[in-house]
Amino acid sequence: MLVDSLLKLCSKKAAKYLLEDRYKHLDFTLQPPLSDQVFREVSLKDKNYSDIITQETGVKLNLTKFTHFPYKVTLKAIESLHLHDLESLVLGRSGFSDLLEYIIITEERSYVDIVRLLKTCLTENSRKNLKHLELGFCNFYPDGWIESIGELVPNLLSFKCDVFPKKVDKAFPNLVHLSFRDDSAISENFDEIGRLKNLQTLCIPWRLFSSPEQLKGILELPNLRVLDISSATGFYENLLLCDGKFQNLKHLDCYGSVDLTETVLRTIVERNPSLEEIIAHDTDSEFVDFSDLGIKVSNLATVSSTMDSLDYIMHYNYRYLWWEETTKDCFERLKERLENGMAGLFDEDVFLELMMKAFHRGTEEVTQCLIAFFKHLFPGKSIKEVLRHLDAQPKTPVLAKQRWAAQIVSYYYEDMGKKRRLKDPF
Repeated sequence: MLVDSLLKLCSKKAAKYLLEDRYKHLDFTLQPPLSDQVFREVSLKDKNYSDIITQETGVKLNLTKFTHFPYKVTLKAIESLHLHDLESLVLGRSGFSDLLEYIIITEERSYVDIVRLLKTCLTENSRKNLKHLELGFCNFYPDGWIESIGELVPNLLSFKCDVFPKKVDKAFPNLVHLSFRDDSAISENFDEIGRLKNLQTLCIPWRLFSSPEQLKGILELPNLRVLDISSATGFYENLLLCDGKFQNLKHLDCYGSVDLTETVLRTIVERNPSLEEIIAHDTDSEFVDFSDLGIKVSNLATVSSTMDSLDYIMHYNYRYLWWEETTKDCFERLKERLENGMAGLFDEDVFLELMMKAFHRGTEEVTQCLIAFFKHLFPGKSIKEVLRHLDAQPKTPVLAKQRWAAQIVSYYYEDMGKKRRLKDPF
């Protein structure tokens, strides 16, 4: 199990004391990035933190990042964001039920006055320095909203929304990261996106592609490094019909794309030599070993590729609707291959560190994988014999991780079989 840093432990304690109002006798301002870290710990607790935003506490936080959760803040708190020097802002991800003041109702339609809201939240300094903006419920914004926001925050580098961002090239010409998810069945061309010459990351999951012409704009991006087309439909067959190739693409996320076959994946790699990694979990290539390709393919084919999948999905779980089920698939596959003697060669150090990272995500699943690991490494040995063997070895970083793993197994199970304890000791 990886231990929290001293800084994170202090941030958790400071957040606890802030919510308990223990700092009311102080008059002190905490500056970023420490203020952002403390606020993140505060926001993880299921309590209203409006007083912290309005700086009505003894220890005042100067935030550079803010994510809007309607059930945790008041209108006064949202309007008090102008007290902070924001560089990252997320609004409306869960709706605007707490911001009725900014909902305009007419005979024709109701809409969110998003431009007025942003003008209220952002100081002149924040408007110049805002680098990341995420907006939700964009279908309820007035016509021309993206151009108006572009004038308001001219230096934006990262933008995320839930509709196809028409005229995005004119609104935010300097974008480096763009992400949007539009569940409509309309197949849009990407010509406007193709004019974003600085774009490095493009996330467009659940898209419908019906012709090669739609992809020309994406292929024209000279600096594109990361492309997420997870759960896309029609992408691969139309990509293979295009004459061009990705110019500098390194990472391709194909998670959940059932039409990604082995032949298609190999053809994409052959045509795009810049590729270094493909995510192929939950595809038709999920159990195909691509070790011969010379790039990283994350799927469930081998122990190493399964570890890559687990690590990636845990890190980017917010992208996937079924990430909990997917992580369980990875754990089960690791356990199965270790138990059946099909593990092959894999990096033991990487495996143990991954189990440490995953421990709080799935204590039972991690313990089962560790049991299979020790049975694979020390066949016929009990966990007590394994511990005695490890205690007699010279101290190394890998040995320390092995001892942690053996102690976890020893705590939860007797002789790597019958369960001993159910309660998590940590």
